[in-house]
Amino acid sequence: MRARDAALAVAPSGRCLFAVGETEMNSSLNGGSYLVDRRWNQVASVQGSYFLLTGVWPIVHLPSFAAVTGPKPEGWLVKMVGLLSAAIGGCLLLAARRRVPPEVRWLGMASAAAFATIDVWYAARRRISPVYLVDAVAEVALLAAWQVKGGAQ
Repeated sequence: MRARDAALAVAPSGRCLFAVGETEMNSSLNGGSYLVDRRWNQVASVQGSYFLLTGVWPIVHLPSFAAVTGPKPEGWLVKMVGLLSAAIGGCLLLAARRRVPPEVRWLGMASAAAFATIDVWYAARRRISPVYLVDAVAEVALLAAWQVKGGAQ
């Protein structure tokens, strides 16, 4: 192991932090320790931000959202999906601050796959605007990023 691949630091809280590559070993002075794998933090942060922003948009200003994505006869339903997207985004952002457990990784992958599937299915049938295919590309990119970083393991 090269010196630049590992680092040891003591935080003000008294915790020792030993990092090797993208995995950190946190240990407290009372003897407890746990591994924190940071591979997924960046993906969770990007997807969380994207889901939070796109989820809040129809809540804050439905007319501009409809101007870009097409008419919305059921505004309440658009807002409900927006709130769910924002909730998932918030969860991903909170997890990205510390560690991203397998359950949150699955949430990220499953939600990206679900949005991509709906986008492609209904855009292909002309039930929603083709602009949703742009979102589908973003969702597939997020799904690929999760896989590149190691999947849900």
